[in-house]
Amino acid sequence: MEEYRQFLAQPRSVKQLNAELEAKVQLLTDFKTNLSETQVELEGMVGVFTAFFLEAWKAPVYRKGEIVE
Repeated sequence: MEEYRQFLAQPRSVKQLNAELEAKVQLLTDFKTNLSETQVELEGMVGVFTAFFLEAWKAPVYRKGEIVE
């Protein structure tokens, strides 16, 4: 464990830091893409739910063989 701590304490090269930065930027880009796709899906679901709710609201209600408007 001590060797690992010493390894972590060593200064990193510019190449290592650049690779870490690029990996983090790519991860952030992936997260943002996923967020955008999820927001589009959510908006679609809200639209479908709204359309369904409005149609259901207009439909007559049936109770014990009679229609209640």
